[in-house]
Amino acid sequence: MADIKRWLSQGGTRSVVGSRSRRRFLEVLSKSLAFASALSGIGRFAAAKSNAPRTQPKIVEPTADAAPALIKRGSADYERARLDAVWNERKPDRYPDQILLGRSDSDVVAAVRLARANGWRIATRSGGHNWIGNHIRDGGLLLDLSRMTDLSVDANSHIVTIQPGVHARDLQKSLNDVGLRFPTATCPTVGMGGYLLGGGASFTSRLDGASCFGVVAADVVMADGQLIHATDQTHPEIMWAVRGSGPNFFGVVTKFYLQAKPLYKSMLSSTYIFPATIAEELIQWHLSISKSLPLAVTHNWFAVKSAMPELGGVPILLNAIAFGQSDEETRTLLEVFEKGPLLKKAIVHQAPTPWTNDSGFSLVSRLYPKGFRFRSDALWVDPYKEGFAKLIAEAVNSLPTDRAHILWAPYSTAHQHPNASYSLESPVSIHFCGVSADATDDKRMDEWVNGWMNRCRPYSYYGGAGKINDNDIIEFPKYFLTPENTARIAKLRKKYDPDGLFFSCIGTDHSVRPA
Repeated sequence: MADIKRWLSQGGTRSVVGSRSRRRFLEVLSKSLAFASALSGIGRFAAAKSNAPRTQPKIVEPTADAAPALIKRGSADYERARLDAVWNERKPDRYPDQILLGRSDSDVVAAVRLARANGWRIATRSGGHNWIGNHIRDGGLLLDLSRMTDLSVDANSHIVTIQPGVHARDLQKSLNDVGLRFPTATCPTVGMGGYLLGGGASFTSRLDGASCFGVVAADVVMADGQLIHATDQTHPEIMWAVRGSGPNFFGVVTKFYLQAKPLYKSMLSSTYIFPATIAEELIQWHLSISKSLPLAVTHNWFAVKSAMPELGGVPILLNAIAFGQSDEETRTLLEVFEKGPLLKKAIVHQAPTPWTNDSGFSLVSRLYPKGFRFRSDALWVDPYKEGFAKLIAEAVNSLPTDRAHILWAPYSTAHQHPNASYSLESPVSIHFCGVSADATDDKRMDEWVNGWMNRCRPYSYYGGAGKINDNDIIEFPKYFLTPENTARIAKLRKKYDPDGLFFSCIGTDHSVRPA
């Protein structure tokens, strides 16, 4: 909002009014600003909602030197602990027998040995952002690692050591403050443990590849209760699985060792809001420039429904971010957007301004406010296949609620790692997110998401493929690793966890075509 107001005060309307009258333009712009305010309001509303008094009592936390808290089903703290373990307000109807709140490596070792002795299977939670609550299972033990939030940075090697409960924003801030960076999740409260195990998409994915490629070592509690320090030299198979196997991993990572990189000296962002009436034209133009854009440019767009007739009902926000060593360099990188043929059709245009990870987190948080019920799914697609742009333009105009949205996230397939299970990418990941505050809308959100996922299936791979961190493989089974790597994970699970102590991913980790 402040950026747009500053742009207006500097005469920004001249660049977009074109042949329209200034009065007419300002009418439309005022509604666009109201839309931006509404997005901000969503975040404020959600914060107020999440801070409201709760019916369940607060969990009694153990002291630092106490034994880990084991919460049994039926106890006073159980339901609060179960519900709090899932960020999404749409909670799974599944019930672990025990929940253990771990705080240290020794707690995790004790939990694994306890579960083994009692015949309990184990699921783990780092931050609880998995859309379907994969870690909430019927029976067994939920090992909650969200309180394991230690973080340290080696100033010489730039190796960052984190526990799995560290949030994306906390990690990024700690690094940025000392001139470093790491590709974290784009949502600020995502726990880094599950995020890294699942691969990890970031604001700099085009530059860095999957975030798990930056994991250089890991401390892992194995199924026999032993704590090991794994590297590519000492435990190559385990490190292969750490980088991308997601909920199919056969151990508990208690520490990740990450290779940080220098923070870019210049980060600039430009923003454009277009009407959905030109969605297909916009997508076609976006595709025409995507292949030649340098990897130092991130260029996502999302569509969110609003009551704005002038915009065809849905504004499409295109956000471009350039990373470089000088403002001159980053401004040059953004010229393809600033001089693009559709600029004159933008309802709002924010010229390049300084960008920070915090500003990125703030924008994403407005799309995903806490307190709402989300049904989200995504596919890796080949957007250059005939008919895809027209299909997504149709989807943009079908959003079922004001907060439902579609996200188009371009990637680069140039990055590979010689020892990683993470193995599926494409030029674009397309995301469908049904959002409502009302449980009676759940079926409608499922039908909308499933309908568009099935229509996009022919443009995907292996009958359906997507990132495990953004997927619902219960409602829409799909590959999140290549078929070869999916088979290899199954073999490694038998080798390192022959008794099946650790739950595998819920649902089906390969695509199943509808009957």
